[in-house]
Amino acid sequence: MTLDRSFVILIYLMTTTTDPSQARPLAEHGPDSPLSAEIVAWIEAEAGHPVTSVTRVAAGGRRLGFAVDLAGADSTRGLYLAMEPGDATAGDRPSGLRREFHVYQRLARDGIRVPPVLALHPTIDAMLMEHVPGHARYGSIGDTATKVAVARDFMACLATAHLVDPWDDPVPGLEPHGSIRRHLTEFVDGWAERYRSGRNGPDPLLEHGLRWLRSRMPDPDRRLAIVQGDTGPGNFMFDGDRVTAIVDWELSHLGDPFEDLGWLSMRAAQDPFPDLALRLQEYADALGEELDLDAVRYYRVLAEWTIALIGHLKSRAGLGDSERGNAFVFEQLHRRLLIEALAEADGETLPDLPGIRFADTDRTWVYDMALDQQRVSVVPHLDDPLAVRRAKGVARTLKWLKQADRAGGEPVERERQALQALLGTAVGDLTAARLEVVRGIREDRWSKADQRAYLWLKTWLDNEVCGEAMGRLRDRHLDPLTQPADGGAS
Repeated sequence: MTLDRSFVILIYLMTTTTDPSQARPLAEHGPDSPLSAEIVAWIEAEAGHPVTSVTRVAAGGRRLGFAVDLAGADSTRGLYLAMEPGDATAGDRPSGLRREFHVYQRLARDGIRVPPVLALHPTIDAMLMEHVPGHARYGSIGDTATKVAVARDFMACLATAHLVDPWDDPVPGLEPHGSIRRHLTEFVDGWAERYRSGRNGPDPLLEHGLRWLRSRMPDPDRRLAIVQGDTGPGNFMFDGDRVTAIVDWELSHLGDPFEDLGWLSMRAAQDPFPDLALRLQEYADALGEELDLDAVRYYRVLAEWTIALIGHLKSRAGLGDSERGNAFVFEQLHRRLLIEALAEADGETLPDLPGIRFADTDRTWVYDMALDQQRVSVVPHLDDPLAVRRAKGVARTLKWLKQADRAGGEPVERERQALQALLGTAVGDLTAARLEVVRGIREDRWSKADQRAYLWLKTWLDNEVCGEAMGRLRDRHLDPLTQPADGGAS
């Protein structure tokens, strides 16, 4: 990023997004309602009560979420509306909301704890469901015993969900038609096609991960299951020490039940899950299967690759009403965790690399001033939780811009040297050189070790620049999958 472009972005952030008067209104139903009259009329017809208020709430990713209050209804009931944004066909997600609705219906028939769904809009990607009691912020639990109890209950719930037979009353769009290996191949190929046809071009790390996934694909002799995808902390609701519902089945598909343990490991890195190794064994016992750690290692590479791929497809997009300020931090985390998962699965240790020598510039004070204004003059005056979340995303963006400025030309020069070592030629244009690396990975020109030497350096440098914005995420890593020799929790 050039300095001029950096300051254009900074000025944009300071003059638009951070203004509390621009916070999205969370209004009663009326002229300022965030929903169209058509959607409100549909909700009222399905619920049998007038809508009194609609509140925009954080929904995760690109999906839109709204809490809906009704007149004359049981005040403890409440409704939740999930919608895809208008540009949901951009390609970074399959059309998951309609499938998710049918997954909820199927799992509920077998007594699985999922949100009760009421209606699916006939023409718009919108799903109406009942409010689920409890909270989703697993990290907010302060008591260790309660945290462990919730984790154990979640593992039991997940195993029970995986025991639902996908061949019996199949979910529309998830009809089983072969082995775990066949469904896994289709899952990888489907995401590879979205990546190859995406608007942001190829990426060396994703190419490397794709080749690894295809070359190491397991073929287990286990029962086929409805896999949640992206399962773990943040995607289940709990009340006290009990899980009330497993939510967000947007990435659901058919596959190996142990695949969800890879997704759980991925999410546990960003929202710590106590004694993961013990929880995995408890899950396997509940499922009635021997714990296959090699499969879990493969599937956490798959999970990290998929999340990194989604982040790549969304990068340089989603301006305006989006989670971009927060999302890019998690994208960087999962790119690093991807290469760490690859190394761990191959029994390798990534080398320690020297950090970037950051130094203040004559512009550092501008970033510090903007951050102070956010912290002191903006966030304390925001009553809208969604606006607070957006403001924190802006602060993360400012921290990243500040560190990119303080890094100077060192990251570019170090990457240039690594590219020259890999390509064996002088490098001028880094973008062109990265494309040549992609071609080389596809043609298998270099050893895995040579590829990873460059990929690890590039990922490490990006992690360093993003470090201040990442906060505690900067030093998060994947948990061990086995307990230590003394038998204690890992």
